[in-house]
Amino acid sequence: NDIIPRAKGDAERIIKEAEAFAQARIARAQGEADRFTSVLREYRRSEKSREVTRQRLYLEAMEDILPGITKIIVSPDAQTVLILGGREGITPIPLGPQPRP
Repeated sequence: NDIIPRAKGDAERIIKEAEAFAQARIARAQGEADRFTSVLREYRRSEKSREVTRQRLYLEAMEDILPGITKIIVSPDAQTVLILGGREGITPIPLGPQPRP
């Protein structure tokens, strides 16, 4: 005859788990929205900010899409190479002629 108390306990546990899950989802969504708002604010500052933000978002996406793999990105003018995923993070390597000291 402990079926009803056990069922009530199970129901209460399930409800608590669902509430905790909902709170975690809300907190995560709020964090993502705050990050987006911050990026948007930076993006709207100036044309230079837009370009920097676009490039940063692209590089972050490459890190997320290809984790654990070294990525080599060459600038459109072939003057700079970025190495992503190395031990030092992002490493720029200039390719063009170097000024003499």
